[in-house]
Amino acid sequence: MAAAKKIISSPSFRRCTEFHGHQCPGLAIGYRAARLAMDMLDVGQLEDEKLVAVVENDSCAVDAVQVLTCCTFGKGNLIFNDHGKQALTLGDRGTGKAVRVVLRNGALPSNLEHQALFEKIRTGSASQMERERFQTLHRERTWKVLEMDVDTLFRIERCHFEFPEKARIMLSEPCALCGEPTMITRLEESPNGFLCPACRKNIVKSPSCGSEPRTFAIRSIGCIRTPFKSLDECPHQGRLARVEGDVVLDDDVIPALKDVEECTHLILLSFYHLADRQKLQTRTPHGPEIHGTFATRSPHRPNPIAMHAVELLGIDGNRLRVRGVDCLNGTLLIDIKPYSARLDAIPEAIIGWERTT
Repeated sequence: MAAAKKIISSPSFRRCTEFHGHQCPGLAIGYRAARLAMDMLDVGQLEDEKLVAVVENDSCAVDAVQVLTCCTFGKGNLIFNDHGKQALTLGDRGTGKAVRVVLRNGALPSNLEHQALFEKIRTGSASQMERERFQTLHRERTWKVLEMDVDTLFRIERCHFEFPEKARIMLSEPCALCGEPTMITRLEESPNGFLCPACRKNIVKSPSCGSEPRTFAIRSIGCIRTPFKSLDECPHQGRLARVEGDVVLDDDVIPALKDVEECTHLILLSFYHLADRQKLQTRTPHGPEIHGTFATRSPHRPNPIAMHAVELLGIDGNRLRVRGVDCLNGTLLIDIKPYSARLDAIPEAIIGWERTT
């Protein structure tokens, strides 16, 4: 038991115990897995957000992972995939390397007595003697985990890892029903306005023409990064301003970029979350006359979906460098389409009311 004693008395395991509240087999598994992964990646001095951890259950093991790797939900570098597995994937942003550590099948066989006693304790029906017996078994299983050879305890493999963006601060807007501030990336449209996840349950209807309002869910696929921090800074027409920006896509839609590099220009569809959705008529920069919203390019409209014709300058992973942006930094992206001069350009098209200057 020399190895277990050494680990239990170490400052790092003590920190894990203090954070978790007690010692247990799950905490020991998380400790061994995190230490092993960090050793394999040769992690030296821990820098903020240097590591990214992906855990596949919400067991006691995760607390040890948080303490040792400094990965947390708040920093965006602790990712929870609910697969029900004792598995940890740890990636190092600095080197781009990653390893996956998984508890081997049969490495820690179930103990029926241990499980039965745990259930009694959970329901409050255990006697003092049964509680003491449970603690003995609990401690034995914890020490066993700390003593076992790592190759017997875990399956270890190096793996490819898609690193997420570093933590970012998203704008929040009030939910139209509960009024609680919600990240704009989580708000979805409904007949009652934009709703938070808690309020939008069971409200989505199948699209059909009729007198009742129709609603359906459209997710964002990324965002548009621009130098514009306020509406006053945004140009009226990005194509004329020729300002450069970045389109940053979510990782799960990256395969859709195949062959996009062969396009010189793109059409971006985005969502203007700050638009006035009640405004049905407006004035334009071309004159004092009032026009219906659908006859103008005003951002203020019932469904504030914006269209940007941009020049593609380059692609780097999930990031597209473009010229011709005219929206706020962080504007949510809905879709990307190739611009075709053959299909999209209509030279004879006019807007009759528009004044030329």
